[in-house]
Amino acid sequence: MSSRFSFVRRTLNHFSLATLILNIVFGSLAAGLPIFAAPAFAATTNTAATGGSAISSTTVDGAYTTLTGPIIAEGVTADIGVGTIILNVPTGFVFDTGGSAPTVKITGSATASRNINGAANNSNAAITSRTTTQITFTVVSTSNTATTNTLTWQNVRVRPSAALPVATGNITKTGTSVISGVTDSVTNLGTLTEVAPTCNGLPATLFVTAGNKIVGGPNNGATYANILNDGPGNGVAFMPGGSG
Repeated sequence: MSSRFSFVRRTLNHFSLATLILNIVFGSLAAGLPIFAAPAFAATTNTAATGGSAISSTTVDGAYTTLTGPIIAEGVTADIGVGTIILNVPTGFVFDTGGSAPTVKITGSATASRNINGAANNSNAAITSRTTTQITFTVVSTSNTATTNTLTWQNVRVRPSAALPVATGNITKTGTSVISGVTDSVTNLGTLTEVAPTCNGLPATLFVTAGNKIVGGPNNGATYANILNDGPGNGVAFMPGGSG
């Protein structure tokens, strides 16, 4: 008799548990709540490149401006996927393709095998290629073993491609590497702004560049031989209709 009561008790217990589970499931559905919570994934923290907020039009055929960054920091392991990371310069600007090539600093674990591309901590990785419009870095292996990495672009140099009209735009990312928190061609990785020289506090419409080229007016693009005892690239400016 006692074994029969034990069987009945176990059956009722199982039935009560099943009823409880069904009540939770259907109650959650009725309330519009998720039954199973999806795991949380942290996106990267992106720091836009700085140093490009006031690039003079007079440098269109002269010196390049060196930027600081951009920086992409993982929130969780492998946030930065395998593939190419291409920095695209905005219209109206060009990257420097001469001199020392930019590098990408990889910061992460003291154990190199846990880092992107198996790189030593805080090492400077070479870029894959560069043109006047794109700088490419290739990720061949992701961070792993509960390690997060930070990528810092170094020695990226830019200048305007035309003196007028002045340009402004953002550096963006494309490529085959999928990065959590970075949307291709959208996420701002650095704003570049070109500024014209001024004359009496007003933007000049006629001036001389660092390469002794006249910008604006009927002689636009011609070489200016006599710069009024001033040096090239000093932003000698002329107002419309004026001589200096």
